[in-house]
Amino acid sequence: MTINDLRSLDRNDVLGWLGLQARPSPGSWFLSGLGFLGAGLLVGAAVALCVAPKPGRELREDLKDRLRRARTKAEEVAPTIRRDESRSPAGSSTY
Repeated sequence: MTINDLRSLDRNDVLGWLGLQARPSPGSWFLSGLGFLGAGLLVGAAVALCVAPKPGRELREDLKDRLRRARTKAEEVAPTIRRDESRSPAGSSTY
């Protein structure tokens, strides 16, 4: 093993040699589940709007209005999320 080999090591290499592996934090499970829930809600809402008994023009206007409101809401919430991410400790996974 050379110095360059040592420089390219990461914690997963060392843990693998010891027969261990990094355990994901509970927060990562929660956030991924929350992301899937949000994606499912968006898809479900889009399907519900598409099968609603409305004329095409009215449906398109409703979709545009809802997308505008969702974008505005996301722009309002984004700074809060960024601020909360900057407060979380780096490398917070446990072994």
